[in-house]
Amino acid sequence: MFHNCESLILNSELIKFEKEIKILLNFILIGDRVGKSSLLYKLTDGDFIKYIPSNPIDFRFKLIKKEIEKNNEFKKKKIYKLTIWDTSERYERFRKPYYKRADACIILYDISERRSFDNIKYYYDEFKKENSNAIIYLFGNKIDLIGKRKVEIKKAKEICEKYNIIWGGEYSAKTSRQEDLINVFEEIIKSLNLDFELDQILPISSKILNL
Repeated sequence: MFHNCESLILNSELIKFEKEIKILLNFILIGDRVGKSSLLYKLTDGDFIKYIPSNPIDFRFKLIKKEIEKNNEFKKKKIYKLTIWDTSERYERFRKPYYKRADACIILYDISERRSFDNIKYYYDEFKKENSNAIIYLFGNKIDLIGKRKVEIKKAKEICEKYNIIWGGEYSAKTSRQEDLINVFEEIIKSLNLDFELDQILPISSKILNL
């Protein structure tokens, strides 16, 4: 299954000889004002930023590299370049055009704020109207405020089951390790079913990018 990436094969022969598969993916973060930008900075930079002014739309890049052994003889490298779009809850008309190009959508809520959880259905419906193919994950944020928890994990998993959303876990831009966030984004990549061989993908122009 191929998704709505904007990548192009710029030099397939170069990719063949370098034994590399280079893939561009678009992810998007949506939800109320629940720390989306701070969590994204922790993923990409490893730093905690307490407050980031919300632009209508922003983005950051993250490279994830994987080496694959084939026939116990050599290793081939897959390089995933993630463009992660960070949306503001205040500007619906700005974020909608970015839904169409997304390979994966991550809806976030604040575990200490019930209203952000109740609004999951609103963001789910809004996204599905524009993109019915992308996978959707649900993250709980601000696990560092567990003493003020208003949303139990059980409730989050129930809504995931109801709407066919994948549960991604609970995190904190403040206390979670960057490694933990990288791991869950690697799981998202796996769920896109991109385990193809180089000779299978070269004829297809929607996935490969010479980074």
